[in-house]
Amino acid sequence: SIKSVPGSNIVEVSFPKPDKFHYGAGEYMFLCIPKLSIFQWHPITISSSPHQNMVTFHIKALGGWSKSLLKLTETTQSVTLLMEGPY
Repeated sequence: SIKSVPGSNIVEVSFPKPDKFHYGAGEYMFLCIPKLSIFQWHPITISSSPHQNMVTFHIKALGGWSKSLLKLTETTQSVTLLMEGPY
């Protein structure tokens, strides 16, 4: 799911943690949201604890892609998310 954090320019992206999906504190993943661009992959730090059932990213809207992601939260709460990692 995607949603904006109220009163900020931050987007929260989250999904249920699949079985056998393991990561450590401070790791990141490359994310692609085809609705924005199939060719843009961005390294985003995982902000949730490895012990939580949801994997969460918090993305500050600073550049073109992240600002487009923030705008997308105005019209949708669910997107296809392509991922590589974690690293």
